[in-house]
Amino acid sequence: MRNEILNREQSAVMDFDVMSSPQLLSFVNSGETEVATFLESFNDACSLFGLSELYFRQKGRIEFASGEPDLIAYYDELGQQYNNKGIDLLTLAIEDLQIYINSNQFPPGPPADFSGFTEEFKVYFENLEVKPRDTQELVTVLNDTVNAAQPGEQATLQYLLNKTIELKTVRQSPDRGADTNLAWWKIVAIAVYVGLAAMEIWFCIIKNKCSKKAKAVLKGGQTIAALVMKFC
Repeated sequence: MRNEILNREQSAVMDFDVMSSPQLLSFVNSGETEVATFLESFNDACSLFGLSELYFRQKGRIEFASGEPDLIAYYDELGQQYNNKGIDLLTLAIEDLQIYINSNQFPPGPPADFSGFTEEFKVYFENLEVKPRDTQELVTVLNDTVNAAQPGEQATLQYLLNKTIELKTVRQSPDRGADTNLAWWKIVAIAVYVGLAAMEIWFCIIKNKCSKKAKAVLKGGQTIAALVMKFC
């Protein structure tokens, strides 16, 4: 249904929230409340980062068109404001995940077979309407994440924590990780979303929650698609 009320920025945020909700609900409904709390903050941070980039892009267009200083200052302030809010939320996400890792023991489980997971994600990526170079970058992130997740649940959680910290650092940099073709901040965030999908594989193996594994790629892929396409 065509939106007649929300503006472009509001629509992008709403679409991202809707498309990312299945992955979040999967952790909520499976009782993984600590991971769900982390993911909720992480999603909200990414939504705010995306919103900030839409405003920064509007500022850039004005700079090259009318050059109206008041409008340039207005959109720059909006971009900075939402980026800072996102960083604050990401800080909470980092704290929540660090507490979860520190307060739990993660016994090793049987080996995980990520081959089907990897191939399913590749098929998902190759059907996204993005540039071939972007697909190459997505597959690289996928392979790196699977390699990091292979040793076990704790290794996967540590990878998620490291990437979340990296995302905070990127968003605090002068260019906010937004200057590359597929923005670097998105690539780092995508690594987290792939890692969360991999967590569902480990929950299946270690905690016998295999019903949550079936659509792990679709839920993670849908979130990634929203991140890539709605904030560009």
